[in-house]
Amino acid sequence: MKTMIKRFALISTVVGLCLTVPVSATAPEGLETEANAPSSSSMPFQIPYNNFCSNSESGDFDFEIVNTSDQPVTFTLYFYNVNGASITAPGLPGSADSAQTNIVPGTKKTLAAHAAALYYADSTSSTGYCTTGRPFSGEIVVNSGEAVFMARGSLYSARRNTNFSANILQEITVNNGQPFKLIATEPTLASK
Repeated sequence: MKTMIKRFALISTVVGLCLTVPVSATAPEGLETEANAPSSSSMPFQIPYNNFCSNSESGDFDFEIVNTSDQPVTFTLYFYNVNGASITAPGLPGSADSAQTNIVPGTKKTLAAHAAALYYADSTSSTGYCTTGRPFSGEIVVNSGEAVFMARGSLYSARRNTNFSANILQEITVNNGQPFKLIATEPTLASK
């Protein structure tokens, strides 16, 4: 009897293996993966700027966007303060040997193929920077056509007094440092 049960179990196992249907793993419905995620017209990002800020001590903020497409693109870069208000102050002009600015937040900009848009501000030169001009989030919005961008930034804070000295460098990553595609949404009849 035991031999018959063992044979039946062995046969059942073999037949079961032969009838097994291959299964592929897919993302649950509604959960998009990076490879199959639908394109968007915007890319929001966080700016980790909840640290010391003073008009008398150094605090630098720089951000850059590169159009990796083979064609020009028109887009708008937005920055928002801690209360969600839009920051529209132009950055500092800089010079050839320092950080530069060639974009104004909240204003459309056409960027040539493979060109970079740069923004720079600091706490000692930008009026109201620490109170209302310090960005905590941002968004890149493509206004026409489609483009592939890469974007990054950094924050640098230095605090010094007689008892304490600290230098803090924080990186701003957008889309985990990977290129991202944005496609402008077509205006609807109601918005024309």
